[in-house]
Amino acid sequence: MATRDDGVSMTAAIHKATAALGGITDFVARSKVWSILLAAMIGGAIGFGAWGEGRLPLLAVALPPAIGISGSRARAFAIGLAYVLATERAGPAFIAEWFDGSFVVGALLWFGSAVIGGVSWSLAWTPSNVPWRKAAASAVAWLLALLPPVAVLVMGHPIIAWGSILQGTGWFGVAASVAAPATFMWHYAKAPWRLRTMAIVFVPVMGAASVFSVYAYSPIENRVVGDIAAVSTNWGAAKDEWEILERIERIGKTNKRFAADSDVRVVIYPEAAIQRYDPALYQILKMEIIDDAARAGQTVVLGADLPTKSGNLESAAIAFYPDGKTATAIARQTVPIALWRPWQAKNSVLTDWTANNILTLKDGVTARVVFCYEEYIPILSLMNEARDAHNLVVAMANTWASKDPLGAAIQAQHSEGIAKLFGKRILRAENRPKKDK
Repeated sequence: MATRDDGVSMTAAIHKATAALGGITDFVARSKVWSILLAAMIGGAIGFGAWGEGRLPLLAVALPPAIGISGSRARAFAIGLAYVLATERAGPAFIAEWFDGSFVVGALLWFGSAVIGGVSWSLAWTPSNVPWRKAAASAVAWLLALLPPVAVLVMGHPIIAWGSILQGTGWFGVAASVAAPATFMWHYAKAPWRLRTMAIVFVPVMGAASVFSVYAYSPIENRVVGDIAAVSTNWGAAKDEWEILERIERIGKTNKRFAADSDVRVVIYPEAAIQRYDPALYQILKMEIIDDAARAGQTVVLGADLPTKSGNLESAAIAFYPDGKTATAIARQTVPIALWRPWQAKNSVLTDWTANNILTLKDGVTARVVFCYEEYIPILSLMNEARDAHNLVVAMANTWASKDPLGAAIQAQHSEGIAKLFGKRILRAENRPKKDK
């Protein structure tokens, strides 16, 4: 009896252990934690593969279809979240520079942006198997990510990738960037396994093309177009007025070298090159830059922060022409929280999407000016393409806070992508961190 009892007890214990193990297995299967982690890995791989120094962001086109076939809202969110985290991976250190070096603040804002991106991009998935619903979900997420407020806070819209794929196609390329993933999802609803097989092949191929494009990448000429030159600097942030005066002197000397050694007649400097503009500064500018430039027949474009009557600032590009006239282009969107603080009555850099950012550089050359943070926001460039006649793109950036060149490189990829899409030449004047002496 003892042996039999022991045997019964052992059998019961085995049954209980098996039941417990089965319960754990069922729980894991139901929660699908493993699939969510896999989805996050896919999203992160797309972000890392698409965005980086010297590469074409080709893999970004795979984001909407990857989310569309993810199979659940949780997995769709995980893909979008990880994609934004990877795309904005230079963000924490970059943001920290604006907040007294606080990496915690940088990390929180970085993650917050990714959450917003994850939520908005997750709308590309729908549980419906109706073809038009799947196509519509993809288009809705594409549009939501393109428009504010998401566009102001989340980077890496796939439309940028289409600039490299369909260069010079303009609005046809814009339409293709939303129609292609929507069409994919339409057909996926009808033949999911065939389309899934295609996706399994397509994503690695596009990923390899994006990653290895760094070895075959031919940088576009963004320093000189004809007799127009963009000057990039390593001035960092000016500590005091004396450093601003030193910059003005450097600008004057650079202009003289252009006049003496080249045919350049329009010289463009980075955003906030002279930082805060004060009327008292004009006489110094006239003595060091404007008069000499006029005698040489040069137009000089300077980035400056203009004080407003409200006590706030506008980020601007001021053109000083040889005939003594001036013109100003105004930034439409500055960095949220760090510079644009709408909750403050004063000392905020203003944001106004209706501001004029079109600047005539010379007879026959009109440029749309993209100011630094605006590079991340394709809709601003599309607005110009829709309503403003221009034949050149000028990017004026101030990336002094980006100690890692990765951040500035990803920023530049955005404005270059839209310029390529519409077949426009682009000039880039960028103020980078100070070089170690």
